[in-house]
Amino acid sequence: MKYTQEQIEAIAESLRKLPPVEKKKEELSKFEAVKALSKEIAGMQKKGYSIEQIATALRESSLDIATPTLKSYLQRAKQQGTAKRKAQPKTDTTQPAGNTDHADAESQS
Repeated sequence: MKYTQEQIEAIAESLRKLPPVEKKKEELSKFEAVKALSKEIAGMQKKGYSIEQIATALRESSLDIATPTLKSYLQRAKQQGTAKRKAQPKTDTTQPAGNTDHADAESQS
């Protein structure tokens, strides 16, 4: 089948008029949700909230989670964060050869 230039232009125009596709919203597991909220949860703990009170607040905000599960997830998230930091290479803080620091310069004066 062959198409005329007018048909192609009409098709192109109809394609341009289509609305953007809504991105699929990423769904998180309960653990991933707790991990994503861990800074806020830590902030609540600093304000004096207990894990039980935080779990209640999460349930009231539609995150259905039991207190022991929340405690377990926070420990896992913390362990994963610690393991991630240990896996990162350390930056070299030593000075290159030939560099002298200020203290060495003063002792030579």
